[in-house]
Amino acid sequence: MVDARIRLFVPEQGGWRSPVDASSGLYAPHLRIGPNGEYLGVRLVQGPAELHPSDSAEVTFELMYDSIEYSTLRVGNHFEILEGLHAVGEG
Repeated sequence: MVDARIRLFVPEQGGWRSPVDASSGLYAPHLRIGPNGEYLGVRLVQGPAELHPSDSAEVTFELMYDSIEYSTLRVGNHFEILEGLHAVGEG
């Protein structure tokens, strides 16, 4: 598990129009450190039930894959939240 502070982008920045449920375990984006970093599969398991575009929140990510190296997720590192090729937030 990894705790992080995230912010979702507004639609004009490529983000969502509606809120994301950060507490149900159903939202599973990728994180990427830097523009050429590896896609890191995660699932949001703790946070607000309604995380709206432009909102910031403290959340907990579950690391989804045993075969992926997650060591780049360190305190102080900036990351993008990706859905496919599109950045929808940051942390």
